[in-house]
Amino acid sequence: MDRGLQTSFVFLILTMLLLLEPACHMRPAQFSALSCSTSENTDLPALDMNQTAEIRILFQGINETFVDELLIAEELPDSCTQFCSESSINWSLDYSFSFTDFPDEVALELSSNSHEIDGLLYLNSTLLDERMNDLSVIPARGYLLSFICLPSFLNNHSWFYVDQEPELLLGRIDFFDDSVTKVWECTSKFGGLSRAIFFDISSIVYNGITKSALTATAIDLLKSSIPEMFRDLLGAEESEMIEADRQMYENYNIDVLVLTESECSPCFEGLTQSFLSLMPWTTWDLSIRYHELDAEVRSLLSSRTLSPYGPLNYTWQCPNGTKESILSDSNVVWDWRETDPINEYLSGKLQDYFPGTNLGDKSKIHVAMLIMPENTTFAGVAGMGAGLCLFSHGIVIMGVHRSVVNEMGEVGSIYLTNLLRHEIGHWLSLSHHASLGTIFAKTLCSMSALCSDFCSYCRDARARMSYLSYFNLTRSLLMESESVSDSLLADFIQSTESFYNWDYTVAIQSLMNIHNQIEQSTLTLIVWQVLTGSLIVSVLAFVVFVMVRKRKIKEVDF
Repeated sequence: MDRGLQTSFVFLILTMLLLLEPACHMRPAQFSALSCSTSENTDLPALDMNQTAEIRILFQGINETFVDELLIAEELPDSCTQFCSESSINWSLDYSFSFTDFPDEVALELSSNSHEIDGLLYLNSTLLDERMNDLSVIPARGYLLSFICLPSFLNNHSWFYVDQEPELLLGRIDFFDDSVTKVWECTSKFGGLSRAIFFDISSIVYNGITKSALTATAIDLLKSSIPEMFRDLLGAEESEMIEADRQMYENYNIDVLVLTESECSPCFEGLTQSFLSLMPWTTWDLSIRYHELDAEVRSLLSSRTLSPYGPLNYTWQCPNGTKESILSDSNVVWDWRETDPINEYLSGKLQDYFPGTNLGDKSKIHVAMLIMPENTTFAGVAGMGAGLCLFSHGIVIMGVHRSVVNEMGEVGSIYLTNLLRHEIGHWLSLSHHASLGTIFAKTLCSMSALCSDFCSYCRDARARMSYLSYFNLTRSLLMESESVSDSLLADFIQSTESFYNWDYTVAIQSLMNIHNQIEQSTLTLIVWQVLTGSLIVSVLAFVVFVMVRKRKIKEVDF
């Protein structure tokens, strides 16, 4: 081969390598914006982790002469910190006080929508929250803490909360052995449906209370409630859950495997909708499969079963007065630790039960639900059962009494769905709320009560941490880019403004769009580079072919 052909072949090979090498090694961050207008990326703003929250303290129906505002302001914290140290937001708390009459129209509507049960008038907590929202008393960038004294014609009252099937739940009483539970009953201190907590102090006001006593009561209630509003995620409590804090998945799949010895079909109506409400920037799918209890599981459950045990008695009284009961004379011993034999076994069978599981992908939520044998309860809990989220092991474990699925009908499905929703809430790094007591308000949330949704404080906490994760990733991608389009830079800055304005869903979706545009730009460049390279290689190959052809013709002629 002469020198001309050798040069052509070498040129052809080098051209192919040069064109294909960037396409093979290009990272998503290394893209050139397709827009002609570009800006330097050295001035991308960092996120300001020092934020201010407006805390409005509202007294409705309470005369200001009974409240010492200055003393309350002195006693309350002027700042708080949210999340673990690496991602902590430092909040300055800006308090304001206001006094108004309790709105007559709201009082009348509460009265007309009340229910009298056992001689007591129960008012609708959801209705109160909705009307306060309508009156725009909740700060746009903060929280409302409202002390209310209702008009005297509503003095003998309590509160209820039912967000699903009120005809089945309102007035229902559950008896867990000797413990009586009214899942619909709400305390006089409640909140979380919106960014507000309500303290109904009507009874103590009408019974006569001094200024100092009312002020002291207000201070105690406020001090216990403010930390609940600025909730930590589980990463602040357990280092292994920091990964759960920072998860950034767009698409989740809940894969429930029901392990049962006979036909049993649990229903989880409305489960995915609650997570869409919690994280509106995500999508959720639910699948349910069934697997017969194998010999190993049967043997393990048998070895952990105490019989006779109890008996455990779960009885429920329906609103119409009828009663039904579930008795259990055996119990499967189980606790909430990773080292429990049942938990260890099910975690070890993850790949068998859920083939192809990738522990690094936590968007796949694997749920192993054990349906107990007849007349057998789980973890010594009369009635429902129990659950545990093992995030680091990639599995949620639940043990359920068979009768909850087969005999309790719609209410059984509601209870079962709430249990699973609660455990998946832990998967998303949500923690329990403070225990009920004299100074704690009841948070209306799946992490603490029978609710079909998560509270505003959980939604805010999850959204803030998700935004921080998306922000850090997106900013890194943009900083590593050689150029950034003006439109992307404007969207990035606008997302921070939305974050500062507490419009968290819009802020996160803006960053997700930027990230998708970066990936699309990178893909476009790779495709363009490959196509251009292929065209050039084809042309060069044709040129070489022609040169070889001409040389052969010359040799034949010679």
